[in-house]
Amino acid sequence: MRHENGTVNTTSPGYGNMRDFFMDRSPGAYGAMVGKHGELELPTPVFSDSLRAGLTKEDADALLYLYGSVANFMGASNVQVTFNREGWPIVRTGGDAFPNTQVYLDMSFLMNAKMAWTGDVFSDRLILNRWLHDAELKKIANDGGGVEVYSSGVYVEHADVPEIAAQFLRYPDLAEVMRELQGRDKDPVVKAIEGIVETWEGNWDVYSRIPPTLNQETILERYQSYRYMAEVHCFVSTLDEIIDEIKTKVPVVQAAYVAARDKFVGKQQI
Repeated sequence: MRHENGTVNTTSPGYGNMRDFFMDRSPGAYGAMVGKHGELELPTPVFSDSLRAGLTKEDADALLYLYGSVANFMGASNVQVTFNREGWPIVRTGGDAFPNTQVYLDMSFLMNAKMAWTGDVFSDRLILNRWLHDAELKKIANDGGGVEVYSSGVYVEHADVPEIAAQFLRYPDLAEVMRELQGRDKDPVVKAIEGIVETWEGNWDVYSRIPPTLNQETILERYQSYRYMAEVHCFVSTLDEIIDEIKTKVPVVQAAYVAARDKFVGKQQI
């Protein structure tokens, strides 16, 4: 059956409650920019039931064909609903079939009624010395058919992600900096402001960031967080086309990650 990539009917009686259920954890655009996030992990049957409760049968069948096909392909029994930097909801799907790769598909139907808007395939992260491996990582990507290297700095927030934090142990200088950054106390002024805000009505938060010292910054700049990625083109006529593209790109991203991991880290170390 051909599934058109169209729009959903937002007048369905349960649509508002469904939207609130998924958006309740959204940090919003500002919250996402300063590092706040909310995640909701659901078994795939529960995720499916949630969509059916808020959409017409035709719309639910179409979207569950998209998300369900991806989950089955990835070998996933759960999906995670997270949010991008603008606070838009994203379905992240990973599983045993491709253990180092995840598919990110938006839930744009909660924002603009579109069935599919954006999508990406991302590998796990590799923490590597940027001066030694940058060019070689990109060569592997170029050999991998449409795969790109996505890189960012190393931040203290990464210490809360076990698979990233484990890699810090390979670099004693970086591990020490992360311990120092995690052990810092909040600025007394920030603590005082938090005390004041707690007395206000409404849902208020205080965001603050203590910059690293010059020495810490110098060490952090030696390293990068690298991921392989491929964009999924969602401005197509059918959801079938999106699924076919995902099935093509996921194995390529997985292969690029494994090649880089085995060459620069060693298969057994992460």
